[in-house]
Amino acid sequence: MTKDAKKRKYCPRCRDEFYNGQNPYGIKDCWHLAESKVEWREIYLSLHSKKPKKMRQLNCYKQQY
Repeated sequence: MTKDAKKRKYCPRCRDEFYNGQNPYGIKDCWHLAESKVEWREIYLSLHSKKPKKMRQLNCYKQQY
């Protein structure tokens, strides 16, 4: 498994996941993937959660609302 393939496992539900080969335009890689880094983030899973959950995500991740 390549380094980019390992990073792609953190891409699902990102707004830019469309550019990772899932488009009719032939774009095979998201342009943020090459410079991205995996890091720990604190994420609130709902509006009513008191404590954030620590998860690993790419620093370029953009959540869909």
